[in-house]
Amino acid sequence: MMFNSSNADLKHFFNATRSLRSFTYVVRRLVAHLWDLLRYRRAVQSTSGNALAARLARAALDAGVPIWTSAPIKHLLVQAGSVVGAGIEREGTVVRVNARRGVVLACGGFPHDPARMKQAYPHMRRGAQHMSPTPEENTGDGIRLAEQVGGACQTGLPHAAAWMPVSRVPFSNGSYGLFPHLLDRYKPGVIGVNRAGRRFCNESDSYHDVGAAMIRDGSSSPDTS
Repeated sequence: MMFNSSNADLKHFFNATRSLRSFTYVVRRLVAHLWDLLRYRRAVQSTSGNALAARLARAALDAGVPIWTSAPIKHLLVQAGSVVGAGIEREGTVVRVNARRGVVLACGGFPHDPARMKQAYPHMRRGAQHMSPTPEENTGDGIRLAEQVGGACQTGLPHAAAWMPVSRVPFSNGSYGLFPHLLDRYKPGVIGVNRAGRRFCNESDSYHDVGAAMIRDGSSSPDTS
């Protein structure tokens, strides 16, 4: 179930046991969500980033732009020093796709590229564990494609990532998932402490700042960074 990023939905969920209006709102949302799961096997209401992606897809389809799935890019096409297209594998065959203006590599960084992460993140070089809720298949392929045609990736920035605190959640099959702490940190009464029981951050800061504070506070020990 997705929530409105303005917290309009969360306000009702937090007050469901104290307000009849909020209780009714939550019941309607839950019933609609269960109906979506039964009918579509997933939630169909989109908000925030998902809504942006859905609108882009809808605009592309309305404009007659085909969207290919399971079609990995194999290489970029270069002519006279300019990128003019890409080779795309579709149904076992590499197809040439020409671009009139350019190629956008919207590939999501390098959250599962160990070698590049060690270059960019000091805590990785210290041997600390790094966990990312992004898909494991996201290994920085887009960056490597750009580098092959002369592009450069700057990993020397103070924070070459969007940090967020996460927790490992065990599943019944023995595997683990990651839960991002985006909203629960700044609830009244929540205090973030390190292994020594000392408060290390302002809990109401952005999740990026809290993540950076966690790394900074645990820099003296690989077990806590």
